[in-house]
Amino acid sequence: MLSMMQPIVVIFGVLICIASTAGFIAPEWLLRNVRHAWQNRQAMTLAVLTRVFLGLALIIAAPGTLYPGALRIIGSLGLVAAIGLPVIGWTRIDNLLAWFQRRPAWLMRLWTLFGVAAGGFIAMAAATHQ
Repeated sequence: MLSMMQPIVVIFGVLICIASTAGFIAPEWLLRNVRHAWQNRQAMTLAVLTRVFLGLALIIAAPGTLYPGALRIIGSLGLVAAIGLPVIGWTRIDNLLAWFQRRPAWLMRLWTLFGVAAGGFIAMAAATHQ
């Protein structure tokens, strides 16, 4: 049975791939924009809510997907990440972004390949139902 959350999960997976591909092509641009957006303290709320929504969507959609166990795990990790952001705090996250911005571009490109693979996996798994 196709869950109503599956199309949402597919869209999120595709958006993750697009953002990660943009980061691969222009890592400095992506980091600059993420840091700029992060200057707005409401970014923490948006990041937490997005992770909670995506985590729940993955868990709800998982039973009808090709890899339900994997999507449940990814959804659970998303919920843990949502809780972790406020615990880590705005300043530490900003410091981490600043640290990443000082690293060579190849490192950011390598990191974005993980995002491309993860987003592609999420989209493919949710688009392919049992």
